[in-house]
Amino acid sequence: MFANGDNLKLEKHFVAYLEILGYKEIIEENREREVAKILKDILEKIQSDTEIAKLFFDDEDLRIKMVSGHLILSSRAKWSSVFSVSANIQYNLAQYGIFVRGAICYDELYSDAEFIYGKALAKAQKLTAEEALYPRILIDQSFLDATQLTRTKSYFSTDFDGHIFVDYLRYFKFLYFYLECDESALQLHRAYVIKNMEKYKGNAKVLMKYKWCKDYHNRFCGENSEYKNFVIE
Repeated sequence: MFANGDNLKLEKHFVAYLEILGYKEIIEENREREVAKILKDILEKIQSDTEIAKLFFDDEDLRIKMVSGHLILSSRAKWSSVFSVSANIQYNLAQYGIFVRGAICYDELYSDAEFIYGKALAKAQKLTAEEALYPRILIDQSFLDATQLTRTKSYFSTDFDGHIFVDYLRYFKFLYFYLECDESALQLHRAYVIKNMEKYKGNAKVLMKYKWCKDYHNRFCGENSEYKNFVIE
């Protein structure tokens, strides 16, 4: 049952909007069944992570929706759950060679089981389309203002163009330290960046996205000497 229009109460939410890079190409290459299975497997893990986040961050309001190659996360009160699950999604997808871009914002939103609408989502979609450009999840100023976090917060990085983004490899290091993940995730990240740079070497527009990934990957390795052997030449 759809909500009555009179009951669409807009409230302030933290919202993350993520989109899979190259999803149209995946469909055109008839790889949708292969990718759908990966997404289904990951979505099941994401749902599990979401339930864990609800408990860990005491956030029963955390919601996640997936439509085709897009994911939307929202919470009225807890920025930390939206941020954590978004970083986890990016980290996990990268291990399958699937890269995402997106944005995290704070503004008005209405969301239920069938319907989602509001400025927060529109703002995140606009920022993704016009500014994200590379496989990065941008942090909007509205998010910083609402949380009173600084640009130097752990797991944030400032890019060459001044945008703040989710530093998912630093997040990987956090997981490695606390959950004893092995280094295979970083090895896979390196391998898929190299593979995509080779695949798209004749397409300058797409190639620049994976050159960005290479620079980001190498910067992380340069900042963490234990990963110096993972640098992409």
